Amino acid sequence: MHAEYRTRVMALGGLLLLSTPGAEAATPAKRDATIKPPHSAAGAAVVLDAATGRVLYARNADRLLPPASTAKILTALIFVRAVPPGRMVRASAHAAAAPGSRVGLQAGHTYPARDLLAAIMLSSANDAAVAAAEAVSGDERRFAERMNREAAALGAPGARFANPHGLDAPGQALTALDLAQLGRAAMAEPSIASVARARALPFHNRREAPPRMLVNSNSLLGAESGMEGLKTGWTHAAGQCFVGAARRGGHLLITVVLRSPNWKRETAALLHYGALAAGARDSGPAAGQAAPPRPAASSAHPSPASAEPGAEPAPPRWRSSSAAISLRPSLPTKPPARAASPAAPSPPPRSEPWLVEIGLAALLALLLLAGLFRRRKRIEPASHPAPEASPPPCPDPGPDMRLHSELLVRTVLTGGSYPGREDLALCDCDWIDALLAKQWAGLDQEARMRAMALAFLVKQSRVEEIEDEQDEGEATAA
Repeated sequence: MHAEYRTRVMALGGLLLLSTPGAEAATPAKRDATIKPPHSAAGAAVVLDAATGRVLYARNADRLLPPASTAKILTALIFVRAVPPGRMVRASAHAAAAPGSRVGLQAGHTYPARDLLAAIMLSSANDAAVAAAEAVSGDERRFAERMNREAAALGAPGARFANPHGLDAPGQALTALDLAQLGRAAMAEPSIASVARARALPFHNRREAPPRMLVNSNSLLGAESGMEGLKTGWTHAAGQCFVGAARRGGHLLITVVLRSPNWKRETAALLHYGALAAGARDSGPAAGQAAPPRPAASSAHPSPASAEPGAEPAPPRWRSSSAAISLRPSLPTKPPARAASPAAPSPPPRSEPWLVEIGLAALLALLLLAGLFRRRKRIEPASHPAPEASPPPCPDPGPDMRLHSELLVRTVLTGGSYPGREDLALCDCDWIDALLAKQWAGLDQEARMRAMALAFLVKQSRVEEIEDEQDEGEATAA
């Protein structure tokens, strides 16, 4: 009976949409609506179509700001073009002592170039960035000079770099548009694009030791549709910075936010707007057909870049086979008129009592809700099977720590390397315990041994955190 009620309500809802006057004209009216640009609170923001180089949104695009760790995009790009992925790179004492975030390079040890690239892009490791710079140019100063030359060649002539890792330094600054061009070039490099979209990658500390897993600091991977990269960054002077790359509706969109109060929320808003703007501008015919004149409605979507027909075309490697696919249909000013058919007479005006249909739909909806309520009251609690034993509820640590915790548990239980303290710092220990307890019954003997080892590491990490807090308290009291 409940299924029958639902069927009737859905059928009457469809009839109401067809019979209500003006319902058919609702969709074109929505399509004619102007795409409203997002309100960004960032110091600078840009959305760029990677296939054409067209800027779809810009806020303070030419304002010079410190880049933080987003500077590592250019470091990685120069590194992969100069050093083969299998080459072993020796870490110097200067690289091993780099300040800020580190992956733990040891002076005199050698590391595969592909592992250093993963450390630069995923963990934002400053020691790996310095080691890569020394492998290419010998020291940081000469590498920074090369960065400035490469940036100018890639369409960012105003960028000024002083080091390979992006830590605050006098004179080091660039614009959001500069970063968008560097991100566009980086995503054209297959080795960087594959690393940027990885959720986690192994890092070999020593040949004889098992590798550790590096978790990507870009928490929008898997959370934002189409996200493929690229690089996070933060310093006191730069604030929250992010260069993103996401594929929406056949378009690879590059987003940049500098000095942002919330880089995740602003990036999501920029991607949504960029997808709509790119789809509206990409409403032409398929390849090989003549392009019709643009409708007048397209003038309602201003862009910082020129969109005239004589604009400079994109380089061939950025052309996409899906460039003619539009996320949204074109924005016509009115629905296309159908050709009149002399054989078919015009239908008579509708005379259905649609107000009566609305009343019937409301009555059936009330009957459906009343039936479901009575059925729920008749079900006794004892009729439910006894729930299986489950761990006590654990407060949700948030999407970032939850994602890192689930990825770490899955990596360990499937035979991956055990985490270090840096990896556990990105996770929630209580959430890891809850995940292990939930999956315990379905694990084999080997997986249970690995789960027990992981639980021990989690407890040890808690003890170390408590000891560190006690030491800090004693030092403050002294």
